[in-house]
Amino acid sequence: MTSRAQRRRRPQPGRGAKPVAPPDRRDEALLAKAGPDGIPAAVSLRRYRLGCVVLVVAAVVLGVVVPSLLERFGAFRSGAPVLGGLAGVVLAVVFPGLRSAGRTVCHGPDGTLLTARTLLGPRTVNAASLARIGRIRRCGRSGWQDELIVTDRLGVELRISDKKVLRHIAALLAADPGAATAVRISGPAEALLGLTTPTRDQVVGRALADYLASVLLPMPLVLGGVLLSWALVSG
Repeated sequence: MTSRAQRRRRPQPGRGAKPVAPPDRRDEALLAKAGPDGIPAAVSLRRYRLGCVVLVVAAVVLGVVVPSLLERFGAFRSGAPVLGGLAGVVLAVVFPGLRSAGRTVCHGPDGTLLTARTLLGPRTVNAASLARIGRIRRCGRSGWQDELIVTDRLGVELRISDKKVLRHIAALLAADPGAATAVRISGPAEALLGLTTPTRDQVVGRALADYLASVLLPMPLVLGGVLLSWALVSG
């Protein structure tokens, strides 16, 4: 007769196996849009150029021209230059976000196709033919975050902050050292990917450079908006 302990030691169907997570429907939808070869580079570049034109025109018309003309013809007394400066701030903040990656999937041969959702629709970067890799630090929804800037040889760019995708890119570079040497990788990008360990001086220098860039880079757009508004009001 089989004892109770022996019955307990018998393998039970389905017990002890880790449950398999069902595929994410959002990933499946993104892959369906991308197709087996990803989003064509020409489509991504055309969307980006069109998005830049629409953004600039909207900011200039709504943030500069309309308020300046209203002030010039007496609809309100002052404030147009301030709105012009705010329009410049909007441009400085939104422009980089046009290429920031949201949900990202890795597919294609050896996972070398990186397809991500952006403000202008999905776009695909071919990690097997990268031209350059950089790194930037910008303010996002959850505060300051590092973004890896990957650009392939066709000119398609993505700014990626997903740590899982960053590890995948680092693994692709490590698996093919010959291809990695053909890619221009900045020092901060290598540190973000874990390929090198920065020294303390490099960390401090990069933090200072990030701060100066966050302050100085928006200034031309802000000053441009203020001066254009002042010229329209006073002209």
